[in-house]
Amino acid sequence: MASPLIRTSAPTNATGAGLFMSSGVGPVSGVSGVGALSGPFFIQEQTLNYDYVRVPYGYLSSVVVSLSGSTWTATNTGSVLMVRATANVNTRKSYEWFETSSYVQGQRFSIEAASADSQGNTYCNQTPSDCGLSVFSSTYGPVGRVYTSQKFYKREPWIEGQHQERDDTVIGYNYQAYNDNHSTPGPGGVGNPVDAELVWGDFKSMFATDTIDGESGYTANMWAEIAPKTGPYSYGQDLVDDVIIGTDTIGSEYNMGGLFSQTGEQVTLFSYRWQRHDWT
Repeated sequence: MASPLIRTSAPTNATGAGLFMSSGVGPVSGVSGVGALSGPFFIQEQTLNYDYVRVPYGYLSSVVVSLSGSTWTATNTGSVLMVRATANVNTRKSYEWFETSSYVQGQRFSIEAASADSQGNTYCNQTPSDCGLSVFSSTYGPVGRVYTSQKFYKREPWIEGQHQERDDTVIGYNYQAYNDNHSTPGPGGVGNPVDAELVWGDFKSMFATDTIDGESGYTANMWAEIAPKTGPYSYGQDLVDDVIIGTDTIGSEYNMGGLFSQTGEQVTLFSYRWQRHDWT
């Protein structure tokens, strides 16, 4: 049975400021069809949406082998989020009517977090109250998605020769998938690539990879670590700031080179700016 989704539209961070806000109509200066100015205008919008799933790090701490069987003991050293992100930056020329020639609106986000992983496991640690719904408020949990609930929006007078229309969408993973019987990939590409989706959510893809193969002998080479945690995972490790820092990191990696295509090539979207994220 699918895990229930906990939706949080307006949680708060430690300082009391709003974290995620629902989209809505802004001030009159930002509404098209209102006002006496018809442009042309340069209008730019930016969005970022991403799916995520937490996977473990670890190693085999001991192996006992006899003629009748064997016992393997493993140690979880930590966990991290696999991320599949989609970013879009759109710029266009507009002759819509507005009250003002310039307007800027920050980009805001919402989160949908599941209370159990894909195998139905929950992570309440030792305290039953750790499984209360309040635990998941505005935090990642084991699996879920973060999406833009309010686009970044910028409008200013169109300048011929300087502004141009573009519509760029880039999908990026924060890891490369490869056949672990061959060489480890580098940032420039993968010599033995496999489809990143083949290791998506595979708990064995980064756990004792020198001993245990993933589902098909594939390994995930993690580059941009999002919300890493040490030791065995539990809900109590999740923080609201993880989502803020994680989302900003993903946005910055579209410029820094820490994201990759489904087949392992490095991807970028230099027009994306994480500084446009609004967490106030």
